[in-house]
Amino acid sequence: MAFEWHQFLDVARKLQQEAVSSKNDTEAFQRSAVGRAYYAAFCHARNYAVRYLGYDIKGFGDHHGAVRAHLKKRRRNGDAARLDMLRQWRNEADYADDLPWDDPTAMVRDAITAAERVFASLTPPASSTGS
Repeated sequence: MAFEWHQFLDVARKLQQEAVSSKNDTEAFQRSAVGRAYYAAFCHARNYAVRYLGYDIKGFGDHHGAVRAHLKKRRRNGDAARLDMLRQWRNEADYADDLPWDDPTAMVRDAITAAERVFASLTPPASSTGS
């Protein structure tokens, strides 16, 4: 059975809660929450693009930019923009020694909200829900 990528969004929310209650690892939880929010949204968008928008996966290469480009080509610009923003935040969370975010708590909230919007926007067409 295929993994439900929405579960990563649930993990991001739990990490967000841990960041609030943590005394020592707040930043680690915040960074991890942003990463899980991105991957939840990205993998959901990738699978949606394959199932409903004709995106062709060829191996496990770098699909991050290709999925966004495909979404734009298929007039899903808002979803592509949200994924682009989430990817930027995820890169900062994963690679920057010093985060450029003025308010990390707000950044985590914004990342989770952006991921939720990707899920809400990329729902199966009405004609395919019964199949």
